[in-house]
Amino acid sequence: MKKSIFVLLAGAMLTISSCSKEGAVGPQGPQGPAGTNASTAFQLTFTVNPQDWVSYGTSGSPGAGIGFQYNNQNLSFASVGQGAVLVYQNINTTAGNSYVQLPYTNYSSSGQISFKPFWVDGALYLQDTKLDWTFDSWSSALNFTVVVIPGTKDLPVGVNRSDYNSIVNYYHPKTVK
Repeated sequence: MKKSIFVLLAGAMLTISSCSKEGAVGPQGPQGPAGTNASTAFQLTFTVNPQDWVSYGTSGSPGAGIGFQYNNQNLSFASVGQGAVLVYQNINTTAGNSYVQLPYTNYSSSGQISFKPFWVDGALYLQDTKLDWTFDSWSSALNFTVVVIPGTKDLPVGVNRSDYNSIVNYYHPKTVK
């Protein structure tokens, strides 16, 4: 019995090992259909002028600050789905444009200032608060960019969400109004 199993196994091994690829490589198949850019990401830019900020609360009391509401139909729940809404402040410097992701806190000689974005259906709220709860005031316009990546729960490895250029280079968002 053992001898029969050995003979069968040896025969199977010889049969398998004696197979080889014969003949030339066949011709290449036809070109596949053109691909499409699956990215549905888009970006919005807007400016907040000094007079656009609205104060809330009582200056010097907890919860006081200034805010701005940016309404845009592209920020609807239907447009964004389960995606990401990333907000950046565009800081113009002598070296060119620089972007800081919100929320962020800035510490300076005039105190701590915190910018926080809140997204709701069809609108983005920006909140500016100071550590001492006094009202902030801006003497010049502030520029912001919102990048929306619909349907994205997690960003791919290597894409830094806090780096505007990293997001733009990966998703190539179209600019919408």
